[in-house]
Amino acid sequence: MSEVYTFIEAEKTTHGVALLCRLLKVARSSFYAWLAGEQARAARRAADDALAHEITVLHIASRCTYSMADHHRASLVVDALTMAAGRGRLQPGCIAHSDRGSEYTSDELRREIHRSGLRQSMGRTGSCYDNAAAESFFALLKEEIGTRHWPDRTTARAEIFTFIETFYNRRRLRKHPAWGYLTPLEIRQRHEREHALAA
Repeated sequence: MSEVYTFIEAEKTTHGVALLCRLLKVARSSFYAWLAGEQARAARRAADDALAHEITVLHIASRCTYSMADHHRASLVVDALTMAAGRGRLQPGCIAHSDRGSEYTSDELRREIHRSGLRQSMGRTGSCYDNAAAESFFALLKEEIGTRHWPDRTTARAEIFTFIETFYNRRRLRKHPAWGYLTPLEIRQRHEREHALAA
């Protein structure tokens, strides 16, 4: 049926929608419903293309890394923090919260947090509840990304980056207690707008 509707759309300026629908035995309302849906799909494709371009630019700008390594040294965490701060995601006074892993208690990270104008916070030893937001996110990532085994680190990095930047931050709806269902990006933008108005 899509081919019929496409034909009507292509010929409507020559013969008129009413005549074409009558000849092809389709309801005009069905054609217009398809047309509205096709316009929405085209808008979505354009938005997806723009988003893919933006993600590619960010990915290249970050030297093709959302930080990942095969070690737990402080440099890994410092790189991630620097990248987030460099993208304007961390305002002075923000809290950088973590557990008490050695990479988070290092002097190197403490200096970077201070240099960025952030405040450091760490959970209590053995209490996963102090890191509920991070624990919740990693549980969701493991559940929804669809795999936990990749052929190599490069593939894992690319797929995790795509999941976080394309799907989780921009499309996955989370229920905010006051604002209802929004994506994490929308929640952040709304929070920043309200914070700017209150200032």
